[in-house]
Parts: sequence; structure tokens; C-alpha cells
Amino acid sequence: TGIISASMGAGKGYYDPTILTIKHIVVALIIIFGANISLRLVPKLRKISPSPGSAPTAEFLKAKKHMKIEAAFSLVLWYVVVALSVIM
Repeated sequence: TGIISASMGAGKGYYDPTILTIKHIVVALIIIFGANISLRLVPKLRKISPSPGSAPTAEFLKAKKHMKIEAAFSLVLWYVVVALSVIM
């Protein structure tokens, strides 16, 4: 998380609570998005998924697009965490 390395003086040579706080907020957002995907979107997609050979419904395509957007946003947030870790 950066708390130990910051307290040991690793990184920039001083403790920066602002960057560490931002990093923890971003990690919390990643956890929230991951929980939303796994607990809400995946079960919804399983429930409304089309049977083999049939065309997907508009609701299914909308939920699939929503899941892709959230997954992509989570990936971007992970890159932000890595960048903040490098800065620390």
C-alpha cells in the first residue's frame, strides 16, 4: 500500500500523505467497480444471455457494453495506482 515504504523513507525521501491518500481512494474505487461487476453485472448477463443460435437482445448488449466500460475504467485506475506507486 505504500505506508510501510513511505514510513521507512523509501521513495521520494519524505512522507507524502496526499499521494498516499489518493492512491488508497483509487484502490477503493477499483474494489467497488470489481464488486459491481462480479456481484451485479455478471449475474445479470447470465440471466439475460441469449440461448445458443439466437440473437442477443438489446438489454443484453447494453449490459455487456456497461461491463466493458467498467472493466476498462478499472484497468485505467490500476495504471493510476502503478503510477502513484512509482511516484512514492
